[in-house]
Order: sequence, then C-alpha cells, then structure tokens
Amino acid sequence: MQFRMDFTTSMIVCFIGMLAMAGCGYAKVGPKANEYSLALYSVCNQRDASRLETIAGFVETSLKKEELTPTEASYLNAIIEKARMGEWEQATAEARSLRKDQVE
Repeated sequence: MQFRMDFTTSMIVCFIGMLAMAGCGYAKVGPKANEYSLALYSVCNQRDASRLETIAGFVETSLKKEELTPTEASYLNAIIEKARMGEWEQATAEARSLRKDQVE
C-alpha cells in the first residue's frame, strides 16, 4: 500500500511538472482575433475604457457573425473583463501574450 501511494504521488508530481514546463499559452487564432488582440493591447496599454467597450462590441458582433470562434472570443473577452475590473496591467500582459503566442 505504501509503495502504491508513493508511486501515485510521484506520478502526480511528474504530471504537474510537465504541465508547468509546457506552459499555458494561447492556441493559434484567426486574422480577425489577431486584429482584435492588437487593438486590445493598445487600448489596455493606454487604459482607454471607451475604446475598450468599442472593441467588446466588435468581439460580440464578430462572434455572432461567426467571424470568431467561441474559443477566440473567450480569449478576447477574458482580457476585456480584466480591463473592465481595472486590472489594466494584467490585461495588457495577457493581450501581449496572445500576440506573442501567434508568432511562436
């Protein structure tokens, strides 16, 4: 029994380590989502709440028109929500990460 618990524990630790090494980046997105991520980076960096809401509207409309996938919209909306909560620096960092993950 002791061996089994040690083995299970070590497997869990290895799995968590592999996840940490793999990172939690963004999947590739299409051109429309890429365009919005660039706009979000600019808006969040400037802390422009008015333009943020404009982009939020574009994301919603593009999702309804199926110009964005639900996954792409969720990435963008998560950034938008952080900015709406006043977490501008985190939103800027996430927009930057989304952009960066498109070129790697």
